[in-house]
Amino acid sequence: MKMQYLVAAVVLFLTQMCSTNTQAQSRYYGTSLVPSNPSSADSINFLRVERASACRRLEPNHKIAMVNNSITITFAEWDRNVQTVLPPPDSGYTDLVSIGRLPPGDYALTTVGKPCSSAQGPSQPELTNFAFKVSDAKLNKPPSSPVIDYSGHWWDEANPGWGLFIWQDAADNTLAAWLSYTPDGKPAWYVFQPKWAAGNGTYIVDLWLTSKPPGVLSPLTGDTKFTKVGSAALQFYFGNYSRGLSPPTIEEFVGFFLKLGESPAESRTLMRFKVK
Repeated sequence: MKMQYLVAAVVLFLTQMCSTNTQAQSRYYGTSLVPSNPSSADSINFLRVERASACRRLEPNHKIAMVNNSITITFAEWDRNVQTVLPPPDSGYTDLVSIGRLPPGDYALTTVGKPCSSAQGPSQPELTNFAFKVSDAKLNKPPSSPVIDYSGHWWDEANPGWGLFIWQDAADNTLAAWLSYTPDGKPAWYVFQPKWAAGNGTYIVDLWLTSKPPGVLSPLTGDTKFTKVGSAALQFYFGNYSRGLSPPTIEEFVGFFLKLGESPAESRTLMRFKVK
């Protein structure tokens, strides 16, 4: 579905590029969101085609940041060393920026950069306060229902092998499994069933450890034992994240609050896992 959106948008741009001389004289052939009317279930992309295709941006070619509901995309400088070939007619340099999923609401997007033909001077705001709306993918639901589907793997890049798996069904019933380790270094699965207190947070609920008696068959056939070992809660949010020299991205995070036995309560920050 995502590829269909992108192909349709590029076809639309190419159609617009050949339509009128007025458009051919402008700096951009087109600027759009893909999909054009996003919901909270969609992964949103910003698509723009600039006339000067002989230019190429330095890498990383952009960075993105969000403060409240205002998103700013800052494009990199143009690489002057590749401007040796004139662009073919009716072609353009394509900027495709992945914004990701956003909760329902009204947003404003600003881009910062400068034309390929401008070799000197600072970058300036280009597209300012481009307004768009993200609709709610789940209408007619109680206020405490989750904003989006949080199903997936949530992890800490600095501590692989430690994380959460979350399953959320169409009725927003949720199960979370925490993969961790016991004090002797053996892997252990803990489970809990979050109860939604708000669109992005849960109440504190019981945390359980599952186990089976040892045996010779695999999988083990004995009765599963559930032992209450503590409590847990979740708080989801969006934030900016950078990996080394890569451009910042808007990512989904979860604050994982837990308490085991008599140990002090602790909090971990996990990020939604994405296949690279």
